[in-house]
Amino acid sequence: MRQTVSACALLSLTIACAAPPEMPDVETMHFEMFSRSARPNETGGGATANADRAAAALGLVGLAIHALTITPRLIYAGTVSQRPERYGEAWVFNKTMPLAGIEATLTASPNGEGWDTEMKVSGLRGELVHLDGFVWWRGHHEATKGNWLFFHPIQEAEALRVTWTRTAPDQRSLLFENLLEPDQGGGDTVEFTQDGNNLRLSVHDADGPEGEPRDLTVSWHAVDGNGRHDRFDGSSVCWATIDEGQIDLDVCP
Repeated sequence: MRQTVSACALLSLTIACAAPPEMPDVETMHFEMFSRSARPNETGGGATANADRAAAALGLVGLAIHALTITPRLIYAGTVSQRPERYGEAWVFNKTMPLAGIEATLTASPNGEGWDTEMKVSGLRGELVHLDGFVWWRGHHEATKGNWLFFHPIQEAEALRVTWTRTAPDQRSLLFENLLEPDQGGGDTVEFTQDGNNLRLSVHDADGPEGEPRDLTVSWHAVDGNGRHDRFDGSSVCWATIDEGQIDLDVCP
């Protein structure tokens, strides 16, 4: 037994003894959104416009990011759940999804202290059926950080970059960058950070209604529900905790 263990230790880079890479969690493509609590206002009154407007301001942003990443997240989660096969130094995950009509192949290749990844998909229905073996995204990751680069399935151009860090499930950050042309939102960014129960979502609009860049940030507590909205116009408003009904505060703490 000692000889076997020793052999694997010495040959840890060989096909016989090397282990497949630990792939990033699907949460490196996704973030939580702020939403108003459904709990009744326990204070018996008070306006909740500040929290309502913060949720509305982030609503369209969240829907857009969700629409862009929901299918890749589902495909990625299904693919990395499979047992990979080794080809040289690379590991290959394959997943056929009959209901979706998709066959996915994810390849992970060693690069420095991390891994380069490439996701190819085939068999997409409708207008995407011609994208046989289409490289939907590439990425690179190390133990606690990485990035994803998504390509537009119709334009076949770089569309979205996601840069992430994740040192624990509740200690993470994601930066989404729109890489398309300016008339398609190019230059816009969305950044999410989580530090325990403290969450923050910042939006940079590179080309606002008057052609000028603008920014907003919503910060909130995941459990207590209180928060702050730094709005596009430069003003700031805040609201109380869920137990206090998330009512508007006259002054931000």
